[in-house]
Amino acid sequence: MTEAKELDGLPGLGRVDGKRVVVVGCGEGRVVRLVSTAGADAVGVEANPRRLASARAAPAAADETYVEGDGRDLPFDDASADVILYFGTLHHVADGGQARAVAEAARVLKPGGLAYITEPLAQGPYFDLLQPVDDETEVRASAYEAIKGAGAGGFAEEREVLYNRVMRFADFEAFRSLVLTIGPDRARHFAAIEDEMRRRFDHHGRDEEDGRAFDQPFRANLLRKK
Repeated sequence: MTEAKELDGLPGLGRVDGKRVVVVGCGEGRVVRLVSTAGADAVGVEANPRRLASARAAPAAADETYVEGDGRDLPFDDASADVILYFGTLHHVADGGQARAVAEAARVLKPGGLAYITEPLAQGPYFDLLQPVDDETEVRASAYEAIKGAGAGGFAEEREVLYNRVMRFADFEAFRSLVLTIGPDRARHFAAIEDEMRRRFDHHGRDEEDGRAFDQPFRANLLRKK
């Protein structure tokens, strides 16, 4: 799935032009730029200072902005956003704070606003590849529990959809670079098991013209603020 088509491929999100869209856990800003290009008034929230600096340093797609923060305490007024987007990041909210993050999304959204939360499942070739580095089975389950409990925090669940993302890497070094960019603290552990990671990279991926590809099943949940 190319970046140009990726936003359209998020099932049920709909048009974002003219809407205030908050992307939580935005990393280096790729999804923020994507929704900004689609006409949204977009702002990215990122807790990692290094990744936030990279987002701010990247060429702007439109008039998107970035702020430091995380999902447990969003730096926005009540009822100030139309859409809050977690693109595979809710399970990264620290200290088991996924339920609090969902409640914060409800606070910040306008009545009728949409929380669109995509989460990788703890299965599939890409999960199997990464599992020795960071087994996210439990945190992904906790994130799903927070989503399914969102009704108590003022949300109505509209839709749940399963879909597939394809993770592509030119080579093993490109994969290693991504893993260490997301979690620099993983470097020592990754180095200790590098032979196993190379074996998994060869085993779980499939050959494509420009490298290797790994399927990662995802779940998309659409929650509407009551």
